Amino acid sequence: MLKLKPTTYYIPPFQSTIVSLCYDVMMEPENRSVFKIGHMAWVMDNQMIVDQFFAMADDENLKGRKTGQRFICEFLRWKTLKRELNCEFKINNDNVALLAHLYNACPGRADYFRTRDIKNLKVPKGYETIQEII
Repeated sequence: MLKLKPTTYYIPPFQSTIVSLCYDVMMEPENRSVFKIGHMAWVMDNQMIVDQFFAMADDENLKGRKTGQRFICEFLRWKTLKRELNCEFKINNDNVALLAHLYNACPGRADYFRTRDIKNLKVPKGYETIQEII
């Protein structure tokens, strides 16, 4: 994570079309009140997690099966822990809701996950002070 100032944030290049799509969805005028700058910064820093979450959800969606967002995140945590012994949890419980709302907001994926009211979607820890992305 490359922070230029406490209130400014640099966006790394997109590593996938999914993350690029997420960025476009978050920048749409109707979503600007829902997704904050801190959400966007977390997505940019954790592009691999976003890709894996979308891939697993898309796979289950195409098979016609309903899968919970928490199950997908717990599976990704388990996979990460198994692969990296000294890893830090990159998906905390606040990020589960963010990923589910972001997935539902993307074209062709509406209402796959049951989610609560989106008004108070928490910004992930460590990203609360970011006010601007350059």
